[in-house]
Amino acid sequence: MIGCSGDLVGRRVSLFFLRRLRDEKKFTDVAALVAQLHEDRTHCLGLLEDAETVSEMARIRSVVDSPTIVAG
Repeated sequence: MIGCSGDLVGRRVSLFFLRRLRDEKKFTDVAALVAQLHEDRTHCLGLLEDAETVSEMARIRSVVDSPTIVAG
């Protein structure tokens, strides 16, 4: 979770997947994995700046933050 610096142990967290970054991949060594993680992070940061993604995130937040109606 990019930008998260708090302690989440024991906290309830909701995650929403907006995009699939890439297919599953095997790495030849740890250095290749670390390099891919850096690329993934850069890609994610770009998505967070994308207007369409920001709009989609706002829509999801409005649904999540809206009161839930339970029919009885």
